[in-house]
Amino acid sequence: PGIYAFPHRTLQEYLAGCHLSVQPDFPARASDLLGRDEDRWREPFLLAVGKTGRAENRVDLALSAVDNLCPRDCAETPVEEPAYRRAWLAGQALLEIGADRLRQRDPWKARLERVAGWLARLLEEGILGPVERAAAGRVLARLGDPRDLEELVFVPGGSFLMGSSDDEEAYDDEIPQHTVEVADFCIGRHPVTNEQYARFIEAGGYDRRKFWTEAGWAWRTGARELNLSIIEDEELRKNYAAWLAQRPPEKRNRPFWWDDPDLNLPNHPVVGVTWYEALAYARWLTEQLQDSSCELRVWRDNQPEIWSVKPGALTARLPTEAE
Repeated sequence: PGIYAFPHRTLQEYLAGCHLSVQPDFPARASDLLGRDEDRWREPFLLAVGKTGRAENRVDLALSAVDNLCPRDCAETPVEEPAYRRAWLAGQALLEIGADRLRQRDPWKARLERVAGWLARLLEEGILGPVERAAAGRVLARLGDPRDLEELVFVPGGSFLMGSSDDEEAYDDEIPQHTVEVADFCIGRHPVTNEQYARFIEAGGYDRRKFWTEAGWAWRTGARELNLSIIEDEELRKNYAAWLAQRPPEKRNRPFWWDDPDLNLPNHPVVGVTWYEALAYARWLTEQLQDSSCELRVWRDNQPEIWSVKPGALTARLPTEAE
């Protein structure tokens, strides 16, 4: 009796954020609160930054609050988990202000690049747990990932034993165990990203027959459907047919989940592609390497090197099982 309250935490956080946003010492006060209990004040801080940053004449105040979280270049700072948590929060705060908007002015853009550098190092160093790193990676994708995700790793060739001679469950093509020689090769340091694969789509790769195998082009155009009669289990055959029905020929001009906002961020691995599509992409990439010279960053003995590649010197393809 006599008390009017906002018991739901979301309301408390919103009102606290509104209060913070109008304080003249907002950056210092927010920093102090986050220092006391980051988990509790994380959401009010983001709400306050968003509210402050939306006012044209108060953007610099919001950015000062971000500066308190990420004051220096990450290369000058020892690796400490709390620092990377603050960098992750700083990245989220910049998204609240608006990444596209911040890219329009050099002083604002510099902050964007500094925080992105922190997040890139967070991912490379393996700081924080996997779920948190994935969340930080999504923030980095929206800020602009500065990493070279087209890096290669040089793998020296050699021989190794492949297959088995005593595994009763081995398939016929997995026995007997034998020595396999593999030549030197390079492999992508990261999976092919949505940003890389988008170039293949934009270049009309899905409509250019020369990049596809005969069976792949038949799948792409719907000229020949897969023969499911080889699947003996009736229930499995029915489920497989239902799955394939979700992607009729008119949906075979892009990856299956290409329009899913949770899966199509630029630095994410491309998903929802068949073997046919992966092979067509590799053939298209080979054509790009045939037509022009380029410089590639290649890791060798755990050290990066810059390789100047002449036209036609490299071929892109899918790796073999042995590789």
